[in-house]
Amino acid sequence: MDRRSAKTKQAIKQAFLDLTKEKPINKITIAELSQQADIGRGTFYTHYEDIYDLRSKIIEESICILTDIFDQTYPKKEQYDFRNFVHALVNHVDENKAVFHFFFNDFMDDELSAQLTHILIKRVLDEEQLDEKDIKNKVEVLFSISGITNVLAEWSSGHLKVEKDELITILDDIITRF
Repeated sequence: MDRRSAKTKQAIKQAFLDLTKEKPINKITIAELSQQADIGRGTFYTHYEDIYDLRSKIIEESICILTDIFDQTYPKKEQYDFRNFVHALVNHVDENKAVFHFFFNDFMDDELSAQLTHILIKRVLDEEQLDEKDIKNKVEVLFSISGITNVLAEWSSGHLKVEKDELITILDDIITRF
């Protein structure tokens, strides 16, 4: 993809994310999104079929990035430090608050956050080679991942007012005690 196309897609994405802070997705029009992104309507349709295609692409991209973070930082058998994964998640959320506000904002149903939580739970169960039918394993992983995703949701939405470094310190303390 050339730089101009990438820049246009980024402008569309940012305009969409800004608009989702103000209203539900079904109330966003291509016209207002195009105006916000400073592009023509035709340019939008060059890249996306409709608002829901754009939404889907943002979700796919975010999940791909989170999966990469998981793969790069989740503790392998020889290392048992879950904190690296959590630090990477907090840093990524901090750098991409608009995307995570979209994932967890008040206008969305719980579909996105549930999808994200489910993917992370599945990845942990697979990585740890845990039997997901074992209720103790499932509850432990669900508890851990749900806790982290809910803390990040509250933080990215501005409901949890704490600086990034302090949040990392608090999560480190919780992980160490757990």
